[in-house]
Amino acid sequence: MRICINTQTPPIRFRLDYSELQKKYGELDDPVDLKSLQRGVDYVYAPGGVTSMVLPLLSHLTKAGFAKDSVWISLGIKYPPQVKLDDILVSHVELGQRYLRDYGSFKEGFWSTIHGLGDRPFNRNEYLGYVHYNWANTEKIFHYVGDVDIFYIHDFQLIQTGQLIGISAPAVLRWHVPFRPENLGHLGGFVRRALEGFDSVIVSTKKDLEGLVKTGYRGHAHQLYPYIDETEWKAPSSAAKAALSERIGLKPGEKLLLTVARMDPIKSQDVAIRALARMKNRAKVRLLLIGNGSFSSSSAGGLGRDKGALWKEHLIKTAKRLKISDKTVFLGYASAEEVRAAYSLASAVLLPSRIEGFGITVLEGWINKKPAVVSEGAGVSELVIGGSNGYTFKPGDDEGLAEGALRAIGSGGEHLGDNGAVTVRRCLVGDASKDVRAVLEETAAGYR
Repeated sequence: MRICINTQTPPIRFRLDYSELQKKYGELDDPVDLKSLQRGVDYVYAPGGVTSMVLPLLSHLTKAGFAKDSVWISLGIKYPPQVKLDDILVSHVELGQRYLRDYGSFKEGFWSTIHGLGDRPFNRNEYLGYVHYNWANTEKIFHYVGDVDIFYIHDFQLIQTGQLIGISAPAVLRWHVPFRPENLGHLGGFVRRALEGFDSVIVSTKKDLEGLVKTGYRGHAHQLYPYIDETEWKAPSSAAKAALSERIGLKPGEKLLLTVARMDPIKSQDVAIRALARMKNRAKVRLLLIGNGSFSSSSAGGLGRDKGALWKEHLIKTAKRLKISDKTVFLGYASAEEVRAAYSLASAVLLPSRIEGFGITVLEGWINKKPAVVSEGAGVSELVIGGSNGYTFKPGDDEGLAEGALRAIGSGGEHLGDNGAVTVRRCLVGDASKDVRAVLEETAAGYR
């Protein structure tokens, strides 16, 4: 089966734009083969989020002989038009600055509504930017209609593509963010009708599926938990652990609490900082925050919005006000080896988000046998059994987070981590790829 993926965020982030690459290398092939460029200098793999799920999924489906010659359409301002990533053809969507600005504004407002942060007043130009972005992606999609067996579209940014693709080809939407009808307000009908434009919809949690049904959705819906690729989690080298330990100032006997998330208010890193302040006189602890801005915050090929930098500044001020700056470490972007070292050094993984579609970092913690302390606003909290593989707390409750973290790093922490390693087995890409394959096959067969 030939699959076409469509996401906002590209699997590859370029550090040099297309013109800079041409100056560096001269004439480039079309598509540009990534093997001819320098990884870490010219480009990096996009960290976290949707792309970290889709790339290993395609790899598994390809190795199983199910997928071949896959296509991946994504936004890429001033990126090479096409890139060859192993067996995947990545095709980038360009958007003029006016539409890019208006799309970004509408998308941020839409995202805020989905996450219960309130409705923004309707703005015609911003909505037109959103429509134009969906149409620009659909135009790319139409290049492959007839050559591709199914289109696999990802998340709320692209929900209008289903109706635009229409009867031309089968299409599946994976909805990654929380689906809470009570948050959608006046956008509820718009979202339901858009989702009904797809042949099938996949949501992440049981709560999301219940929410979708409550809207009156009429269509084929599936609930599949997100997943991680266990092969990515090899033990870090002793040198990498020692280097990170020195870099973050981890002292002998000190317990490390880890949170891995982009810098964004919805991730509620401030709750973790306030919890650390409550713990400082009760345990020897240090908090490590890994993550910088999202693709939307990136000026290189992204939407150029500065929300991440503003939030980080607020967090630094919060730690200073609570007199725990010396115990709070902002690592920013971390390499894969540094992330593996961080999980290895951690005593517990924290997910303080007010609301979150799922929370992949909890799975990453569990595969490293670390207990998790998770906000009930995160979808992955469905898998947390208090006192068995971690603890949950009410969103925004720093006292509850502090108490859960203290228990997690206590004498029973190793037992919690072992149980987490058992829980995560149901969320590994090998089994998950079979479930996704079944949905794609069923959808394609129904289209015929």
